[in-house]
Amino acid sequence: MKILKLTVFLAIVSALAGGILSYVNELTAPIIANQSLAAEKANLEVIFPGGSFSEITFEDATGLVKSGYQAEGEGFAFKVEVTGYNSSSPVQFMIGFDLSGNIVGFEVLAQQETNGLGAKVAEPEFKESVVGKTVNDTINTISGATVTSTAVIKGINAAKEVYASVAGVDVSVEEPAVPETKKVSLKEDFSDNQATIISEEDGVFTIESTGYHGANVYQVTVAEGKVVSIVMTEFNDTEGIGDQVNEAYLSTLAGADLDSELDVVSGATYTSRSALAAIQLALGGTEEATSETSQNAETTEALYSDEKATIVSETDGVYTVEAKGYQGTNVYQITVSEGAIVSVVMDEFNDTPGIGDQVDEEYLAKFVGVTEVDEADIVSSATYTSKSAQAAVQAVLDYTAEKE
Repeated sequence: MKILKLTVFLAIVSALAGGILSYVNELTAPIIANQSLAAEKANLEVIFPGGSFSEITFEDATGLVKSGYQAEGEGFAFKVEVTGYNSSSPVQFMIGFDLSGNIVGFEVLAQQETNGLGAKVAEPEFKESVVGKTVNDTINTISGATVTSTAVIKGINAAKEVYASVAGVDVSVEEPAVPETKKVSLKEDFSDNQATIISEEDGVFTIESTGYHGANVYQVTVAEGKVVSIVMTEFNDTEGIGDQVNEAYLSTLAGADLDSELDVVSGATYTSRSALAAIQLALGGTEEATSETSQNAETTEALYSDEKATIVSETDGVYTVEAKGYQGTNVYQITVSEGAIVSVVMDEFNDTPGIGDQVDEEYLAKFVGVTEVDEADIVSSATYTSKSAQAAVQAVLDYTAEKE
């Protein structure tokens, strides 16, 4: 009998507790929802200024769309979270669609991607490429930041699908194209890329490796005979072509060893091979690689070198000179006769397009006839490139003076 009474008592208590919890939930749910909406209102106001918002329920198979809101009479906004190149910190953004299916707002709320690369998704240029498109338009990835921008575009596409379901419209979603590749063995000869180790510390190699237009610089991390990671820190090849060798491509090279066959991006072969040459050199081992670098340096410095410029070769009074500019090493062909400059030609330009290339034929013509460089004569907006030309000319004048 006692057991029966206790059972009935517990059943009554459970029912009362369940009813109380249900009642409390009914009371608090709107408060919690309003608090959540209030927390997002500042972000929503950026998409729909002055809008009247309410949170909506939806289904999202991708799991990328975290919350959705309706702006009364105006459209819908969605908060999205994706994983870019930095896997430890997601990219969060808000995107808005009007009732006609146009993208009317895009704001990155949080990101910790690499500056100058993945972080470009938060810059105005990418926002401008998104806002104004319709739900059926394709959004292009960012050259040099493919991993992050591809992830963001997948998030945008997920938001498009949710928008389609809540707005009752059809949406055609197209995934970003992936560059075509072909396999190359790391046992191949990459000597044409002239890979050179600039520095090495604790298995992290900084390597300069020639592509199609200029020398790209990579940071290659190696452990136990395999590539841990490779990052391009300086890009000096053709924009729109060589920059297909981006974060997405370089991430596929992790885990490679000297027996690996790796992908080369079709259409960006030279830049791809510059990356593979850097890997091959780094995997050669610290002692062997450093020794090879020293031998190359001795060959380069055999003619003449100072801290600013290096004379690589000389043929019949025509000197090939390398001199560091702002972004890379520029190469000059300098002709000298009887201690005076006859001509200066920029043979390879590896500085910033639109800035350093102001050091043009007209500027270089100023050196004709000089026997000593006037260091004050520089292009004010292209100081580093100007100084690289001056250093190259002065190196030739000093070298020829020493020979006399």
